[in-house]
Amino acid sequence: MLQSQAAAERCKVAVVTGISERSKGGRTCYNAIVGYNKHGKLLGVHRKVLPTYAERYFWGQGDGAGLRVWISALGKLGSLICWEHTMNSFRQAMAEQGVLIHAAHWPGLSKFGGFEMVATIQNDAQSCSDSAMLHGVRIQSELSTIL
Repeated sequence: MLQSQAAAERCKVAVVTGISERSKGGRTCYNAIVGYNKHGKLLGVHRKVLPTYAERYFWGQGDGAGLRVWISALGKLGSLICWEHTMNSFRQAMAEQGVLIHAAHWPGLSKFGGFEMVATIQNDAQSCSDSAMLHGVRIQSELSTIL
C-alpha cells in the first residue's frame, strides 16, 4: 500500500487499487480496494461484501461500511469488486451517492477462452451506470509502470 500511496503523491493523481487486507490484530483476510487522493491521503477502504465461490476459502465477508463514494479533486469516486457489479443494491448504493468516476475491479476473464458468458455479464453490469467507468486491471498495470 505504501508504494501506491507514494505514487499518488509523487504523480499528483488519485489511485484506486485492489489489495488483500488483513484486519489489524486479526486473522481474517479481505479482498479489498483502497483509494488515495493526489496528495497520498487515504480516501477509504472497501472490503468485498460477498466473496464468490472459491474466494470464500481465502477472504472473509466485508461489512458493507466501505460502500461509499470518496471525494476527490475530479469528483465523487467509487469502486466495486468483481461480481459486486452485478448486484443491484451495490450499484444503487454508488448511484445514490452520485458517483461520477467508477473504478471497476474485475479479473481479466474476458481475455481467457471459455469465459465469454462471464465477459458478457461484466459488460452488461458496466453499462448500467451514468458514471465514467475505469477498468481496475488496466489501471493497475498502468500504475505498475509508474512504480
